[in-house]
Amino acid sequence: MENNSQARDAENGADVLAAVQLGWLVIESFGRLRMYERASKKPARHEGNKNSEFTFSISGGLTSLDELFWSVNQLHYRFENLGITDPPPPPLPLRGEQELQTELENGKLDLNSLHEELDKWGTRIWVLLNAENGVVGQAYHYGASLANTYWHTTMEWSDDKILEYLNWERLDKTADRFEILADALPAYVGETLANSLHKWSRVNDKDGLKTQLESLKEEQKNKLKTQLKKQLEKQQEVWRDLLFEIRSAESYLKTKSRRIINIYSMAAQITVGVFLIASIYIAGREVGNLFPTDSKENLSNFFAAISSFIVVVGGLLTRFASWISVAGQKAGEWKKRQLILDYTYRDWHSKKE
Repeated sequence: MENNSQARDAENGADVLAAVQLGWLVIESFGRLRMYERASKKPARHEGNKNSEFTFSISGGLTSLDELFWSVNQLHYRFENLGITDPPPPPLPLRGEQELQTELENGKLDLNSLHEELDKWGTRIWVLLNAENGVVGQAYHYGASLANTYWHTTMEWSDDKILEYLNWERLDKTADRFEILADALPAYVGETLANSLHKWSRVNDKDGLKTQLESLKEEQKNKLKTQLKKQLEKQQEVWRDLLFEIRSAESYLKTKSRRIINIYSMAAQITVGVFLIASIYIAGREVGNLFPTDSKENLSNFFAAISSFIVVVGGLLTRFASWISVAGQKAGEWKKRQLILDYTYRDWHSKKE
């Protein structure tokens, strides 16, 4: 089931992306619900100020309640986009904001029961999608597995949970799965997900993290876990933005990146151009050496050979120009891909805010 040809043969690449998104949202929606409920946050209440700009127009940031509603709404939209009629819509109701906020603040939601309902519903969706299209069904599972890396792990954030979900074998396997789906996902998305997952797998490569957690003193261990959690949160934000096309992979490139890409492209063109010119020069000399010029007859043969050589080279110039252009494009594309992979990875060692 897991091979590149099946991903390319999927009836509709949009279904694969929608399935990955749906799988992710089942996990994220419930994760945000628990996060909001546990934090017991209540949106601030202020008198209306006509002189104050709307928040979303300034920072684009969302409150935890806004993020929760985004996830729940997206869960319903992606479900509808896949055209599934059975089973019914998700058991996480599309309530009004005020209604859900009241239920949360009054403790009316039974999260244990809701978790059980959502789990059963999610499993039915997985079975149904697998029966209709194996690639789409697996994409749904892969999206949920990716979301688990952050949403399930950080909800408890115990040593055991960290070691289980940041296990290098699990992350490498998840990375391989997104490499399989790469052709059915937006440009560079499959590659960037796989690259960051492979790099995060080194966190616990060959039980390295386990050794640290067992050997560090409590204060140092807590600092390490806090650092891990902060960077993992940043990484899942990148994953989500890419999966839901909030940002394209190329949007992570910086202004200087364009200059670097152009330099690589130009360097490749110059290198290929110099090589071709040198080749023509050497070939011309060899042709000349074949015809001595010590007599009129030899001199005539020499000029005839050189004339033919010039005609042949003239015919190749257009092809040479095409080769030089292709070399520049290939080098530029290679460098762009490398930069995208670098800029979409959030290093767990980094302490930058």
